[in-house]
Amino acid sequence: ERPLSLELLVPATSTSRVRYAQVVQAQLAAVGVRVTIAALEPAQFYGRVDAGRYDAALLAAQADPSPDGALQLWGRRAAGGAGGRGSQNVTGYA
Repeated sequence: ERPLSLELLVPATSTSRVRYAQVVQAQLAAVGVRVTIAALEPAQFYGRVDAGRYDAALLAAQADPSPDGALQLWGRRAAGGAGGRGSQNVTGYA
């Protein structure tokens, strides 16, 4: 039986996300999941995320506190929102 393992991408420039990744790694290790942290420079990090070449990634996003904010993250034309796969349902609703 092979234990579950995954790679967790994190931008090396974000101290808080690197630390968060270490916490996640320790918590999952406690239940037998092996997490390898890949702290990458922004160009590499976002290149892999945009291409979908990752098991897990610590992302952060901020949007305006308004209905337009929902479109920024979830709308059909969202710039990277929801993994770049915006929702037509959200776009139509908002």
